[in-house]
Order: sequence, then C-alpha cells, then structure tokens
Amino acid sequence: MGIATLINEVREFGDFEFYPTLDSDIALIKKHIDLLGYDKPYSVLDIGVGDGRVLNAIAHEYGEKYAIEKSLPLIRALPADIMIVGTDFMAQTLIDIETSVIFCNPPFTQYSEFASKIIAESLAPDVYLILPTRWSNNQAIKDALARRKATFTILGNSDYRSADRPARCTADVIHISLSSCASRRWDRATVDVDPFAAWFSDNFDIDAQGSAARKADSLHQNVQPDKFEIIAGGDLISTLVSHYDASLEKLIITYKGLEHVDGSILDELNVSIDSIYAAIKLRIKSLKNKYWKELFNRFTPITDKLCTSTREEMQTLLMKNVNVDFTKENAYAIAEWAVKNVNKYIDSQLVSVYESLIGESNITLYKSNQRTFGRSEWLYNRKPSGLDRFALDYRIITSNYGNFGGYSFDRINGLSKSSANKIDDLITIAHNLGFDTLGQERASTVEEWEPGKLRTFHYFDHTAQKKVVLFTARAYQNGNIHRKINQGFIARLNVEFGRLRGWINTPEQAAEEIDGVDIDCAKQAFQSNLKINVGTQFLKLN
Repeated sequence: MGIATLINEVREFGDFEFYPTLDSDIALIKKHIDLLGYDKPYSVLDIGVGDGRVLNAIAHEYGEKYAIEKSLPLIRALPADIMIVGTDFMAQTLIDIETSVIFCNPPFTQYSEFASKIIAESLAPDVYLILPTRWSNNQAIKDALARRKATFTILGNSDYRSADRPARCTADVIHISLSSCASRRWDRATVDVDPFAAWFSDNFDIDAQGSAARKADSLHQNVQPDKFEIIAGGDLISTLVSHYDASLEKLIITYKGLEHVDGSILDELNVSIDSIYAAIKLRIKSLKNKYWKELFNRFTPITDKLCTSTREEMQTLLMKNVNVDFTKENAYAIAEWAVKNVNKYIDSQLVSVYESLIGESNITLYKSNQRTFGRSEWLYNRKPSGLDRFALDYRIITSNYGNFGGYSFDRINGLSKSSANKIDDLITIAHNLGFDTLGQERASTVEEWEPGKLRTFHYFDHTAQKKVVLFTARAYQNGNIHRKINQGFIARLNVEFGRLRGWINTPEQAAEEIDGVDIDCAKQAFQSNLKINVGTQFLKLN
C-alpha cells in the first residue's frame, strides 16, 4: 500500500496525525545507531510506528522490533515480524518495557506530552525523537531531561513542509542518552536513573528508613490465582481486563496504606523504602504476567492451528512481552499480531511436517522427473542431494529414536512425547487442509499405545455425514512408525507441498505431475491450506 493511500485510509478511520518520517531523517538515525557500536542485535521500540518503514530501516537485521500504534489501519498494515506492545501511548507506561532503542516521531500538536513521557519512563539508554524546533524552550521536556540526568545531541534539522504529508514546521532530529556509559558493546549500557524509582517517589509517600532492613525478597509474595469466571458468549478480553484493573487497584491501595504507618514502626520491623519499592515493582510485573498468560492460554482458536514446535515458538514470543500494560486495546492489538504470524507458521509448518515424512520408500517422483538415486544416498536417514519434484506415497514409514523408552513423565498415553507430537502434528496439518478433526482422536486419547498395535484416527466428512479414517498408525519398539494415510488427504498434502516449494503453479500442472491426483482433486487442493483473516471471529476470543 502506498504512503498516500495509507494516509487517506488513516484519515478516514480517525486521524492520529500520521506524518511519515522523511527518508533523510531515517538515514541520519540509522547512521548514528551504527556509530554507537552495538556488538549484537539490538531491540527497537517505535512509538507511533505508522506503517513500520522507520522501524524496519533502523532496526538490526536480527534484532527484535516492537511497536506502539493507535490506528487500526496502520496496525493491520504492519509486517508480521513487528510485535505490537501497546496502542494508546498516553494510557500506558514504558517503565518496564526493556529495549535498547526507542524512536518516536510524535504528533506535533502533542510533542511535549509525548517527549516528556518518553524521557521520564524509558528503560532504553538511547532515545531518538523528531520534534518541532521550538522543543528546546519547552519546560516539561527540560524537567524530564534533568530528572533522568539525560544528555542530548541534535543530529540534524528537517523541513516537513514538503513531506509526504506536509506539516507547517521544521523539526530537529534528536538523540537523547539516558546512560553515562560510553560503550554499547554487548548491549551493556543501562539507564542511570531507574524510571520506576521516579514513578514510585511520585506516587508513594512512605516514611521508612530500615537501618537493618530485611531483603526485598522477604516481601515477595506470589500473586494468588484468581478464579476467572467467563460467562458463555461473553467478551473474554473485557472480563480479564476488568479483573486486572481491580487487582491492580487493590495492590496499589494496599501499599499506599503504608503511608499511614509511623516510620519508626516500619524501621523497627526492618522494612526499608528499598524493600517496599522492590516488592511493588515485582508484584506489578507478576500481575501483568499472570493476566497475559491467562489470555494466551485461551488463544486456542489460533494456537490449535499450529503444530507442536510452532505453537511453542509463538507462545514464547508472546510471553516475552508480558510487561506490556494489560488493556483491552493492547490485548486486541497483540491478538492481531498473533493472527498475522499464525498464517506465516501455517505454511512453513506444512513444509516442515511433510519433509519429516520423506524416506526412500515413502516417495514417488513427479512424472517429468526422470532422476534416480542410489540406495547409498539414503543411508543414515539422509536425503539425496538435489532431491526435488516428488510426492509422498500414502504408505509411510518413519524412524524415531524411540517410541516406548524413557521415563513415564516423558510419555503421552504410553508413547514417547516426540512420537505423539508427530502424530498430532499430522492431524493439525490435515485440519488446516480442510479435514474436520475437531473432537476426533489424538495421540493422547486413543487406546493406550503398545508396540505393533494399530491405532486409528478419523475426521468428520460433512458431505457423507459420518466419520472417515484419516490415517492409521502402528508404533514399534525399534522406533519405526508405520502410517497408512487417507488417499484424499495425501493427495491434498502433495499438491500444497508442491505449490509451496514452487514445483507446481496451477491445478492443471499438479494433475499432470502427481500420481493419484486428477484435475478435480487438484482444483480442490490448490491453495487449500488455511489462512486466517485479520479482523475475523478469531480476534473475538469469546
């Protein structure tokens, strides 16, 4: 989508002053970041990320990219590798979002509020701002800089009157350093003044010296689990946010009660300001963690479409950002991010699962592929070099390290976890290809696994209105698993794998190349792998 089109769409949705950053300013910031000397991938948070152009340009090739954005059209225009960690910037805090760099080109009518809040709350040692040149006379920004003991450098000045979206002002490109550490080698620089400490002193007036104070750990109590009563058909996110707000308010009120306790009593109890401060910081972080985890555990409309490894990868990414404020807007924005990424995973995991099934006796070459491979090229579970344009047979034998060994906690229903996961992953792939496996057998629900005994897995055929065998499996003591797969499923799997690998480009080509695939089957199979649309019922999470 072009910049002009995106600007118009943002205006129609509700204008949040999306002024695209000049290319010259982006280059200036990137050059300065490179001069800082980071020796490893650094992370960047872009506040008001827009369409992601600036973030992608200044981020490290392998660094994590985070964003705060209020406009829904802009959120939906972002690439899938940009993690949304907030929506309404002025309604949340930065004091526990850990990144190396923060960038913001704020709405010029609110530049003072944005700049002073970023400076006051940033945990990143390096902040880049684009502000109207009059910023240097703004008292709120001066106060924030002084409080954080920050230094600044004006990197350049730009005229935004001729930008993609004109603004009637010139602007400074500013670098603000919140760390006196001169080196960024190995990302070791930390801020000189903890922003949480400033927040604590603003909000709590507790008289405690604690000359022999107990360690903060003694005040660290685990947050007790809440009972999340979700009414059927209700809004899960609204309910969880309501619980969170009430829990946070109760937490703050509890600790503010210490303001009414005589300081001498707190001192006698060996309670210091430092221990109270550390305890509050931990409790707030734990509270956010708990509620985000509760939400992520209910992402099943999304995560049910993922295989074991990709589901774990997505959940790991989600849980890395549990310090984000738990608000309704943030929850929906992160759910949108999850939908974008699940589509990327759905295609890549089909290829991964398919390739795990490849073996000498398991494949047939495309009709146009006349190559042959010697038996030695398949030794030790290797795949021949240059192997391409092939399909899987419906009878498949794979080898694993073991199906029945190990400790009991490492088995699922008598079968090793790795083997059980492979069974369930194949069921997930089938479901994403249009075979309704909801409520049908999984590795954990069939009769307990025994060596050589047949286990059967079904899908529900809505045309015939009956259960149909999807595949059968026999697991053996030597680590082999023998599968016999429904020929309609294997045909559809072969077509989609060939399409994703770029070997076939049309249904007609699939029918010509792959044994057992006619033109009707090819048309039904081509591009049948599931895609979830942003804005669908998956985001409701009811």
